[in-house]
Amino acid sequence: MSVFLTAGARLILATAETLVKRNNGYVAYCDTDSVFISPNHVKLVQDFFKPLNPYNQDVEMFKVEKDKETNKVLHNVKCIAISAKRYVLYGYIDESITIYKHSLHGLGHLKGIDGKQVWHDLILIFHHSERKKEILSKYKNKYAIS
Repeated sequence: MSVFLTAGARLILATAETLVKRNNGYVAYCDTDSVFISPNHVKLVQDFFKPLNPYNQDVEMFKVEKDKETNKVLHNVKCIAISAKRYVLYGYIDESITIYKHSLHGLGHLKGIDGKQVWHDLILIFHHSERKKEILSKYKNKYAIS
């Protein structure tokens, strides 16, 4: 049964990716149960998969990410995706960084490091590459244990 569930999920994600790309959109990130796509293609994907809804209620197969504090739909979100299960969704306005959602998967072996701060520093490096050496120097005495 698990093989069919996994295969079905991958088929749905591949279909969503193809649908978005054929309509001149982009996929920023994709994992086993999620896909981050260009905002103007969300309705297209939701409408395409609506007939697959097995419930007697109107439930979207793909949800739109909302701010956890305000429950409002996020706008002007940026994404850095390093690999599967390693990503951050953030806002960057006037040099101010707001982290909306981040993954810590695979970072448990880093001792004495705040995962959210790591993402904050990676975002700073992305936007200010000239500060890379300065930012990374904070981590030179930190250890990874496995």
